[in-house]
Amino acid sequence: MRLLIDTHVLIWYILDIQKLSTTVRILIDDNSNEIIVSTASLWEMAIKQTTGKLSFHLPFEVFIT
Repeated sequence: MRLLIDTHVLIWYILDIQKLSTTVRILIDDNSNEIIVSTASLWEMAIKQTTGKLSFHLPFEVFIT
């Protein structure tokens, strides 16, 4: 199954925020699913990190790889 992950779901998943449902976590973790992330989501996350509204404790270039 193809799953288009929006920005907040991607952030919650990466930061292990518990607001994300168990079902969504299972779907993302299932290797048989194709996870798709919009370029716009990466752009939005880069802007939030640059402005200090989001921190991954890694340079963004390292984080997205």
